[in-house]
Amino acid sequence: LDTNCAICHLPGGPTPVTMDLRYATSLADMQLVGVTNQGSVGGVRVVAGDHAGSLLWQRANSTAGSVRMPPLGVQMVDAEGLRLLADWIDALPTQ
Repeated sequence: LDTNCAICHLPGGPTPVTMDLRYATSLADMQLVGVTNQGSVGGVRVVAGDHAGSLLWQRANSTAGSVRMPPLGVQMVDAEGLRLLADWIDALPTQ
């Protein structure tokens, strides 16, 4: 998340959402897990234990211009990166 997302998703960054995806930010402070997105695309950012229901995974799995992340330069889905993201989300404790 730090490498691919934090360039835009950090305090004072260019996005209209409140996420801090930098490496040194604790998961609790990222505003990611269980948080409903208030940006242009609605949904829960990350649903612990459910990658397919997580907006983060859905956007990484898309090449549609208005949905994909990152929004520029993506022509194909990174299958290996997507699997890593899915495994991480699915391993998050569900409370």
